Amino acid sequence: MLEDNRLQVLAVAHALESFKTITGEDVQAIIHGRPGPFIDGRRYHTP
Repeated sequence: MLEDNRLQVLAVAHALESFKTITGEDVQAIIHGRPGPFIDGRRYHTP
């Protein structure tokens, strides 16, 4: 499961390191590459 979702896991880990606390909606935004309430998840889907 982790191997299949490696990039999403690393993206969420990076956001947690950067922001310390993130909402569930922001986690979904990061995973799906869309804007969240506090974090723009699109930045984690660009090279």
